[in-house]
Amino acid sequence: MKTEEKKQWLDLYHKINEVMKLTPWKWLRPIDLFGIQPAEKDEPIFAWIDKRLLGGLPCLRFLLGWNAINEMLVRVQSPQKPVASWLLEIPALEVLFLTSKQQYDFEQRLLKQLGKQPSAENECVPIFRSIRPGFQPWRPDPEERELFSVLLYQTLGVLLRTEQNKELLTSHFPEKMLVVRQGEDGKWRDTWEPVRPYEDKGIAVRLPSFFIQQFQQLRLLSQTTVQLDFLAAPTPLPRYPRKRPPFHNLLFFVDTKTEKYFHGPFISGENGIEEMWNQLPFYLLTLFQNLGGCPGTIEVKGERITNFFRALEIYLPFKLVHRTQLQLLDDALQKFYRSLA
Repeated sequence: MKTEEKKQWLDLYHKINEVMKLTPWKWLRPIDLFGIQPAEKDEPIFAWIDKRLLGGLPCLRFLLGWNAINEMLVRVQSPQKPVASWLLEIPALEVLFLTSKQQYDFEQRLLKQLGKQPSAENECVPIFRSIRPGFQPWRPDPEERELFSVLLYQTLGVLLRTEQNKELLTSHFPEKMLVVRQGEDGKWRDTWEPVRPYEDKGIAVRLPSFFIQQFQQLRLLSQTTVQLDFLAAPTPLPRYPRKRPPFHNLLFFVDTKTEKYFHGPFISGENGIEEMWNQLPFYLLTLFQNLGGCPGTIEVKGERITNFFRALEIYLPFKLVHRTQLQLLDDALQKFYRSLA
């Protein structure tokens, strides 16, 4: 590691330690949100400090833009999530506190180079990650580390002021949100920005006419019930990855009577989440053809896959059942992953 890069990383660890000394997750409220907008950014970046999303451990997320913060607010409050991996679909820079077992190999190597590795198996240390939709969590690149440094410094300043004035962040909320903005002169000033309305564009899965025609020709297997999901696949990272690895999804279902499972290939998200989901109809058709027809009952969980099958109900009279848990599918997935090991 070059001296300049090491200096950059150590600066980040110094700043996150200063933030954590204030233990802001203990006294911040869920509505205590604020934005930071460097001069070169078109939209604010919003600080989200919480300890509820990762088993009680604190985490600090910098959500990149209005759409990201609105998506986060809506999904945290909603009992139904679009997919289990919804957090990886929101662009962000984040600091997590993780044990060695929860860290990627490349993160463990970085900690060792910096002399920051945990001294005990259950000790949690700060891990910096970059989240880009369609890709797996990755180490921040040099530009992201520079941005991280600015965001942490401004966050510390806002937290110090909020600790003294608990109403600082809520005096105009929810109509307006505090955004600390850098002017062209390089100076930082408080502004109150109107909260933009949430535009839930969702994921539009296209159903080509030839897919619909072939789907309608499937025999309805009225006595067959399957549990099905199109879900994030825990594909292992190469030991020394040279670039940001893509995210993968897997179409998988299990026959509830025979407990036999069926699956498609691993589908990369590097061209975007929507493009990944638009490959779903083709693999679904192939798997149902291999099964011998469309199951009479399809059990699913998650908002997005439920909406996908609702759009298909008009073409074949299968029964769609939404469940909060798909235990047979989870068990079959474990068998499948063990077979790959």
